[in-house]
Amino acid sequence: MKSIRISFSILFFIQFSFLLFSQNFTDGFNFVLPTTDSTTQKFLPNFPAKTISDADRVSVSSDKFLVGGNPIRFWGVNIVAAAAFPDKAKAPIIAGRMRKMGINLVRFHHLENNWTGDNGCIFIYANGTRQLNPTTLDRLDFFINELKKNNIYVDMNLNVSRIFKTSDGVQGADSLPDFAKGVTIFDPYLEKLQLEYAQQLLGHINPYTGATLATDPVLAMVEMNNENSLYGFWKADRLRPFAQGGTILFRQNQLLDSMFQSYLTQKYVTQTALNTAWQPAGSAGNNPELLQNTGFETGAFGLPWEMETHSPSVAIVSINNSVTHSGNYSAQMNVTAYSGTDWHLQFKQTNFTFQKDTLYTLSFWAKATTSQSFICGFMNNNDPYTWYNGKTFQVTTEWKQYTFSIVIPENTATMRLTIQPQGVNTFWFDDFSVKKNVPAGLSVSENLANKNIQRILWSNKFDYSPNRVADMSAFYIGLQKNHVDLIRNYLRNTLNVKVGITGTNDLRGQEDVKAQDNADYIDDHAYWEHPQFPGTPWDASNWVIDNTSILQSTNMYAITNIFSGLSVSNKPFTISEYNHPSPNRFKTEMPATFLAYASLHGVDAVMFFDYNAGFDWETDVVDNYFDMHRDNSTMALFPSCAFAFRQGLVKEDVNPIRLNFSERDIYNLAFKEQYSWQSYSQHDRRLGLLHSIKTDSYSAATSTAAPAFSLPPDNIYKTVTNETAFDLTKGVITTGAPNFASATGFLQNNPNATAGNMIIVQSNQFASVTWVSLNTQPLVSSTRSLITVSTKQQNTGSIWNATNTSLNTNWGTSPTQIQPAIVKLKLNIKADSIKIYPLSNIGKESAGKKIIPTTPNNFDVTLDQTADKTLWYGVETFGTGSTTGIIPPNPNMPILNQSYPNPVYDNFVNLDYTVRENGTINIGIYDLMGRLVKNVFSTWQPVGQYSLKVDITGLPTGQYRIILNEENLEFGFSSYNLAYSPLVVVH
Repeated sequence: MKSIRISFSILFFIQFSFLLFSQNFTDGFNFVLPTTDSTTQKFLPNFPAKTISDADRVSVSSDKFLVGGNPIRFWGVNIVAAAAFPDKAKAPIIAGRMRKMGINLVRFHHLENNWTGDNGCIFIYANGTRQLNPTTLDRLDFFINELKKNNIYVDMNLNVSRIFKTSDGVQGADSLPDFAKGVTIFDPYLEKLQLEYAQQLLGHINPYTGATLATDPVLAMVEMNNENSLYGFWKADRLRPFAQGGTILFRQNQLLDSMFQSYLTQKYVTQTALNTAWQPAGSAGNNPELLQNTGFETGAFGLPWEMETHSPSVAIVSINNSVTHSGNYSAQMNVTAYSGTDWHLQFKQTNFTFQKDTLYTLSFWAKATTSQSFICGFMNNNDPYTWYNGKTFQVTTEWKQYTFSIVIPENTATMRLTIQPQGVNTFWFDDFSVKKNVPAGLSVSENLANKNIQRILWSNKFDYSPNRVADMSAFYIGLQKNHVDLIRNYLRNTLNVKVGITGTNDLRGQEDVKAQDNADYIDDHAYWEHPQFPGTPWDASNWVIDNTSILQSTNMYAITNIFSGLSVSNKPFTISEYNHPSPNRFKTEMPATFLAYASLHGVDAVMFFDYNAGFDWETDVVDNYFDMHRDNSTMALFPSCAFAFRQGLVKEDVNPIRLNFSERDIYNLAFKEQYSWQSYSQHDRRLGLLHSIKTDSYSAATSTAAPAFSLPPDNIYKTVTNETAFDLTKGVITTGAPNFASATGFLQNNPNATAGNMIIVQSNQFASVTWVSLNTQPLVSSTRSLITVSTKQQNTGSIWNATNTSLNTNWGTSPTQIQPAIVKLKLNIKADSIKIYPLSNIGKESAGKKIIPTTPNNFDVTLDQTADKTLWYGVETFGTGSTTGIIPPNPNMPILNQSYPNPVYDNFVNLDYTVRENGTINIGIYDLMGRLVKNVFSTWQPVGQYSLKVDITGLPTGQYRIILNEENLEFGFSSYNLAYSPLVVVH
């Protein structure tokens, strides 16, 4: 019989004949959530099956999605590639199980890619990409209808990973990399093909619903482009021909040039007006050199130049009078030992200052004995030694000039220029210079009438006047806006799409949001520790993750980047991809953590990436980075977190910090963005851990000043709603709302984590604990509620590499295993007594255990997964919290002493224990899967001290747990864990 095992226990260890990597565990249990289960259970949130009708149609009003005039939130997942086309026999089962887990939105993604062959693709690629595959289209239609029956809406993606073919009429199709991203936004023929595909996918009648998807109320939103930003391509210097280091065809480069000339002609009309607008301010005449001894012509090495070294790296700098670029001397650096750590060697000068928001350009000449890389950068020379920007250069055996420009966000008392070699070598440096940037306007050869004005590279933006860079930025933003408007107008006016439409989710900055002025909602993506591929992209045997917890991140970037002000006040905001990809050992932190901040920021839809991307729906194994439908540790948290998000149980910040930008400042952001892949934020992004941040306007007269932010005391970030607190020092996040509570993180090291009406008194594992009311009553008075305890999960036989950053191809096999936790809780509930029910993997309750409060309305509860083998516990209350009959903690708990001998060298182990209240004593030996391997005895015993010699003959080598409990205590079993002790059994 399953019960809440509150027990005295001793773990004793048997030495294994093999070693496991430190991150593996051996005492796991299997808790597989059946793919065929869609049942309704008493102690799980109820998400009723309901066919979506016209009355349930989704609309957009102000900053919310609405159904029937009421706001609706979506807890969604991605269905990717082959998974979008399940067998018809499986589709109803898949949809029903999704509904039970709390999913009410499916994002259909990568329909156009044939990674798994034509049976997993919307096209038959042998025929090109202009005709839909009738077989997969039929399965997609059937699946959508099954989702519709289960009250699950659809987010349909259009241009994701389509591989255009020459048979489609696309010239040079086989030379378009990365699914033709970038060029699909401005190439007219590719835009025409996108409209055609939209008509085919959204405009055909689904035989199972009798409607086109465009007009079907099951459709909730439409995305035009996945992770596709023309502005982002400019930031990555990709909008140039392959021969020049870009990724577009020559004809597309010519097309962009032509469009740019037209843009300038329309805006300026004459060469004189253009020349005046682009004329740089200032001149080189009043621009002093900021460095000293720039060419080492003093003939001696010393201040302000220094060579900083840290053992075991070794380098010496001297002055050379025979190898120079100009003049009589150069600096020669001999690196004789290199540790592999960049900052261990720093050739530096620190006698100058920078002003914030001012362009500075560094230039110098260098050569080396052999070709090698080195890092050159600028940092604050004082605490906190902020690194502002740098660049890696490849030095050669010939003299070559190196240069880059920088803007920093603050004034400095002292800057540091640092050169950091990356290997043993001999380097020569000469002719350094750091000056304020003197940008260029038009060159003498550029003429508007001749239509030869050059598009500038983002990496060269500091070489040109601010007005010229602003026009370049405005041009690309305008092209992207034109594309969004073109596709949206076609969907809305020709196909009669009635729901919200967005342009792209590749938000490289406010510029990408500005380009979607006419989109109906804004969407973005984020990942914590996305897998990296040092060699070939997506190489299954060569990848790494950092394998750390977001709760130990100083800036929580996966959260703070997307909540830094990219959401717009008058539009819904969605996150259509988010994940802590497998096999990250801390993945269970994701649902409750993201729920807390998505709620704070008023996110309207969350779509985890992904639910499934293949044909396999049954195998109990997690064998890739993203699929979550078999990740039982994460999916078990879905019902409680989905219910809390959809019901709005965690408060939104109703008075967000509001940002405003002038259009001019948006076009000038290029000067402030240091990295092509990251957006600029004028404020500390950690502000998003406290407040919601929204942008009101991109056409304000002036831009909003940066909101003030100072580091919270003790690194505890508490939201303005007073519900969520993130303690960076402890690595714990808690949410305490009236109807929902959660505590997530390193609870084993931080007792008494408080989350509203729940205190995690003690846990022996990293865990995520959620507690949700199953009715409209707050937890303190709810008659039924659900507690979920989730820890780490692993496949059977998975093997980490030596650094615990990759499984390579050693993902392991089924069944999956959950690392058991023993969690002690204190629950504040107005009740005379409660019952705790361990739930099965479908949520069916087993026999419950009655618990009486230890003090009025406070219940001590221990959840022991080593015995219960579940992640779900139902809570039922009785009475209204009378203060009569309260039983204090029982002082007569039995005591189990340390077993001995330790280690054991024969077939017997001795136990000493004390019975302090008459009752039935049970003693058993359990393996670490929680299975009883030896029943010692079960008998009634009076008060007294006892000694027992237990025969363990035949007990295999392994780890075990001795459990003693007494059954007749009115308030249930009690718990006390003795210290673990290694024990070697030699038979």
